[in-house]
Parts: sequence; C-alpha cells; structure tokens
Amino acid sequence: MPGRRASTALHDWRALRWTLLLTLTLSSAVLPLQSMSANPPPPNGNGCACIYYGDLTPSALDSLRNCSLLVLSPLVKPPSSPRPALGYVSVSTLGGWEPWAADAPPSTRTSSLWGERIYSVCDDRWRRVVIKAVNYVISRGFDGVFLDNLDVAIENGEEECLVSLIEEIRSAHPSIFMMVNRGFEVAQNLTSVIDAILFEDFPSLYNFTSGRYEVLQGKDLAWAVSVLAGLVEAQDSGGPRVYLLAYAPPDDPTMLDKICKIYRRHGWGLPLYIAQLDLQEPGICNPCESPMQATASQYASHSMSSGRNPAGTLSRGGSSSGASGFEDLKLISIAGLLALAVVGAWLARRGSGRRS
Repeated sequence: MPGRRASTALHDWRALRWTLLLTLTLSSAVLPLQSMSANPPPPNGNGCACIYYGDLTPSALDSLRNCSLLVLSPLVKPPSSPRPALGYVSVSTLGGWEPWAADAPPSTRTSSLWGERIYSVCDDRWRRVVIKAVNYVISRGFDGVFLDNLDVAIENGEEECLVSLIEEIRSAHPSIFMMVNRGFEVAQNLTSVIDAILFEDFPSLYNFTSGRYEVLQGKDLAWAVSVLAGLVEAQDSGGPRVYLLAYAPPDDPTMLDKICKIYRRHGWGLPLYIAQLDLQEPGICNPCESPMQATASQYASHSMSSGRNPAGTLSRGGSSSGASGFEDLKLISIAGLLALAVVGAWLARRGSGRRS
C-alpha cells in the first residue's frame, strides 16, 4: 500500500541518515589522528640541508641539485627553485661584512676563532639589529633564515634572552622557514617555534687546536649520540626536522670512510651534508650508502642515562608518536566497521520482517 511503502521508506531513510552521520563522525575523528601521527615531509624530499656561502654559479647550483634546502650568504640573490632557500644571520656575532653591520652598537668582545665581534642577545640595541637582519634577508626573496651562533649566547648564560629573541623573530615572520644551528640547551623551548635544527659537527669536525679534520670519538661521540637521540625523538613527535653537517677535507676517502662508519651506526638515516670548513665550495649530499635506519626507542635508555643530554626530553605538546597514532587509528576504524555492520544487520532484519 502507498501509505505503508512511504512509511517504510521514511524509516529506511532515517536509518540510512544515522548510518551516514555515524560514518562522517568517525571519519572526522580519524583525520586528526592521521595528521598527529604523520610527520611533515622534509622540504623537497629527503635531501640534505646544504650550507654554501660561495657564489651561485651554474656549476655550483648543479652541484647542489640533490639538496632539499639551501643555506646561503645573505649577499646573494636566492635562486628560483622549489627548494627553500635560507639566508644566513648570526644571532650573537658580527663579521663586519653584513649589510646590517653599520647599525650595530660598539662591542668590546671578539671571537678568538673567527675574529668576529660578540654581542649580547639581551642587549635591546643588538636585538634590533638581528630583527633588521632577518627583515633584510626576507626582503631579498629568501624563504626563511638560518640562525647561527646560538651556542655563543648559551656560553654567555643568555638562554632566556636567546629563546625570547627567536620567538620575537617568529612573531614578526609567522610563515617563514626558520632553522637554527645547534643550541641544544634551548632546543626543547623552541620545538613550536622553529622548523629545523642543524647538528653541526656530526660525526666529524675541524679541530682548531690540532689544525685537523677529525671524527668524534669516545665521550664526545657518546654525548653527541645521546643529544641526537633526543632531537630524533622530537622530530618523530612532530618537532623540528633534524639535519647533519660534517666537516672533512675534499678527496679524502679514508676520512669519508670513518665518517660513514659512524653515520651508519648512529646517524638514524638523517640527511648528511659533508663540506670543507669555510663552506665556500659545494659539499657532498648523503654520501654514505645504506645507512642504518634506527628508531628512537633503541637509544631511549642511553639518552636517559647520559649525564649530558640537554635535548633528551624534547617533545611537542599534544602530539603522539607515529606508532601510538597508528594503533588509535586502527581501533577507531574497527569500531566504525562494527557500527556499520550493526546498522546494516538491523536494516536487513527490518526488511525481512516487513516482507513476512
């Protein structure tokens, strides 16, 4: 009968409506979990952060083709490229060559290694110079900034001022790409501010005392591995991406073999860039084949037991690890399928009852 068919259709439509509503609700719950458990991809693939302060000749750009992002001198015009290009800014030193050098106040301290003037990041006059430097870099067409010499401010006991300065830069430029060099003691305070962190001098460095390139060994290597473990934990939780920079002489296969031996054991498969100390020539991107892809949990106990691991407790508030997010996603998906099955069985039962 028409009236009964209309009533039946109405009941079926209501049931279908509730089914669709349940499905949409479950989908909306699943999507946030997916975004929480998935780390943002590195810029332009899994290439290196290539630090190069020389001229941007065609041959140099060709040598840097495997880089996922570029760190360049603020004196050059960034190339047109899908890869982010970051301009160099030192937060605590001045070499005198920078376009903003004339605005700097006097300084009585000088770096013994580089001959640069040292400034306090707590000095409002210097902070204004740093902000002006960042503004200059962005006006040149760079996608962001590479902030260097955080360790100088930390050695001077200026951690709070350093963090507030970087926060001020982020507030002034909320959408730029921000990368810092080291600064491990304040890294846990910057996880929501910066996009990437460079671990310079891993797993090799230039020893200014001996005048030689050397790989990390003994206690220095153990400390560096524990610090890197904390940075990787933060990255896996949605924190800043981690890049490695090692120093080595060109055309030295023995040194490269030593670097790769350490990297394959402790490098976590992170992007590795190897270059000479002055960074005036393009380096090598990811030269170590078949790196060991470790997980952060393998080093968790080592990180917690180390007496010198300032970044070991890094985490981004409100986010979950990839494994945990995946398990939650599976549970919600199963619950959704069960709910749909129950509704489907109920509809079938009603239809069978009406036919009988």
